Formats: sequence, structure tokens, C-alpha cells
Amino acid sequence: MTKLQYLRWKFFALGMAKHCFPNATEARRKRLYDDLLGYLDWVGDDRWVDGAEYAKFECWDFGVHSHAEEFFQQYYHEDFNGREKGNKYLNQIMCCLRAGIDVAVEPSGGVIGFTIGGVRKIFNGRLPKWVREFWDNHPEIDTLPDDTPVWL
Repeated sequence: MTKLQYLRWKFFALGMAKHCFPNATEARRKRLYDDLLGYLDWVGDDRWVDGAEYAKFECWDFGVHSHAEEFFQQYYHEDFNGREKGNKYLNQIMCCLRAGIDVAVEPSGGVIGFTIGGVRKIFNGRLPKWVREFWDNHPEIDTLPDDTPVWL
């Protein structure tokens, strides 16, 4: 991952926290934003940048998930079978992180449940070229109604 890709990932993930959960309370969106910012700043901290650690994050499966699991361990709990499970809040965190890295770095279409209108809100209604390129096989992305579901 390049520095530019990291910055795009961060912007997209934080934008999702603010705009892509229409049923969330303002307090939930703020908490989600703050927790994501903490993680993304931790990943982009100078100690990582100098060692190019985030450069290893080429896709969701190459380190991001394990780093995020470690960072957000507090949101895991043991189910009645003794297995670790996350809660709805952790799922929202992981969706923001995964969708952001998929759009900014390595497309995989790994996150569902969001609309093109939510994505447009991240960018004040106008998708930048790098986001439109994520849907390179769908040139009509700019004309889809806001309530159209999208894979991120």
C-alpha cells in the first residue's frame, strides 16, 4: 500500500462511519468515527510509516484483519460454545475498514449492505475518479439512483 492508498483508505473508512449508517444514532456514528480514527492513526503512525509496515497491507487478508482484531479486541466476547464472536458494533468497524481498503487499494467486493448514495455522501455527492475506477466495469455508476445497493 502506498501512502496515497493509505490516505484514501482512511478517508473512505471514516466517511463510511459518518455517512453510511443511516439508522445509527449520532452518538454511534461519532463513536465509530473516533474508534476508526484511532485505529487508522495507529496503523499510519510514524513507527509504522518509517518501517513501511502498512505497505504490507495490499488487501484485507494481508494483515489488516489481524491488526484490526488485535486493536479492537475489546469488542469480542465468548459465545455460549466458548468461541470468540464480535458484536454489531465490531461488524460496523470491520465493514468500514474492509470497504475502505477494497476501494482504495485492492478491489474484492467484500462488503454488502450499503448504497451508492451513502458512498456519494462521503464525497459531497461527487465520486472522485479513483472511487469510480473501483467500479470500472459499471460506467453507469454516476447515474444510479442513490438507493441502489453496491458491493464495496
